[in-house]
Amino acid sequence: MHSEEAITLLVAAGVGTFKTNIFGSTQEVPPSGDGPWLSVIETGGTSPEHTHNSVTVPAYSRPGLQIVVRASKHLTARSMARKAWFALNIRNRYVNRFAQSITITRSGTTATATAATDHEILDGGQVVISGATQAEYNGTFDVTVTGATTFTFTVTGTPATPATGTIVATPQIWYKYIRPVQEPFDAGSDSTGRPWVKFNVESNKRPS
Repeated sequence: MHSEEAITLLVAAGVGTFKTNIFGSTQEVPPSGDGPWLSVIETGGTSPEHTHNSVTVPAYSRPGLQIVVRASKHLTARSMARKAWFALNIRNRYVNRFAQSITITRSGTTATATAATDHEILDGGQVVISGATQAEYNGTFDVTVTGATTFTFTVTGTPATPATGTIVATPQIWYKYIRPVQEPFDAGSDSTGRPWVKFNVESNKRPS
């Protein structure tokens, strides 16, 4: 989900805290009060990008977002929107998705990770694993997807199986770019009279 990657960038840049003053969709209603509150809303984007060797899926997808900031004071909303504008301006890098709790078992050099829910990881994608007591399971791995909730990766050595610790997997998505398409702009006010400041974002990413 494209909004997850945007939220991780916003949080990492110090724009705010997820589910405190940053929200992930129109279904998450910001609290009443002065704010500022920022909503990340997925929009339609544009058509995917194909290449000559991309047969079964597009080489790149191009989703879009709208960033909406509201606050009791216009300057407060605009200040948060400007911070978000700078945070959502990257190119040629991996961006983290939300971390998921996993369990790990091993057979030979093949480790199998199992998530409680659909991991939404693309076959051949890159995942950062952390929190395992056995250091061999921690690191950045290219993974093979074997099911909706499972994937495998190669480990060195003979770490204990099953792995112990509080283990999480953080999928990484490759982006050609994430970039605003305009400066933050005044967009009226919400139903409580709090000013809105908005801007739209375009991106180009590996399908996920």
